[in-house]
Amino acid sequence: MYPFQKGSYNKIFTLGFDNGREVIARIPCPLAGPPFLTTASEVATMEFVRDVLGIPAPRVYAWSARAYENPVGAEYIIMEKISGVESRYRWTKLAKGAEVFPLIYGVFDIERSFESAPFSQFGSLYFKDDVDGELRDRPLFLPDSLPDNDPELLEKLKAAGEKYRIGLIADRQWWRAERADMATDHGPWPDMSSFLLAATNLEREWLHRYASQGVSARTHR
Repeated sequence: MYPFQKGSYNKIFTLGFDNGREVIARIPCPLAGPPFLTTASEVATMEFVRDVLGIPAPRVYAWSARAYENPVGAEYIIMEKISGVESRYRWTKLAKGAEVFPLIYGVFDIERSFESAPFSQFGSLYFKDDVDGELRDRPLFLPDSLPDNDPELLEKLKAAGEKYRIGLIADRQWWRAERADMATDHGPWPDMSSFLLAATNLEREWLHRYASQGVSARTHR
């Protein structure tokens, strides 16, 4: 095992095996987001986009979102090591015009694939067993909204409807600093208006509680 990359959000290691195979191990840092939610949602999302939407996300081999339940003593994800070169290392070397189009179209295709998944709520994606009981009873997709022009995709979406659910938002912006201890609405929300209202109320509540106390305006707050 040797360090692959260290950042503010994750410590990433490469694990090598005797047969020459390598996998990636990721351990989230406190700044990555809320405990449990960040790891649980990331694993579920990677599996959903790979198995349902056909997006080439890394395959997860093992993971734990509960640090107190595993011998590592930390949340972790062990996943497939993807070969290739990051686009940021090639972008400046690409010629203008037609040579850039395949990369741009590839990004567009990935974005467009999400249109086929009409989620019923705004929040973060989880495996069904990782959300509270009340949220398990809510459908993953809007009623009568699944596309019927692609039978194979339709079957994948129906299976996903039994496996996944929308739960609390895992975005670190909703949990940073004192916000993690505030009893405010963290979703999921039925529509965009409810989402925006909750975001507004969260910041107003933080300002009411802490701005007048001279809390340091550090970047992660």
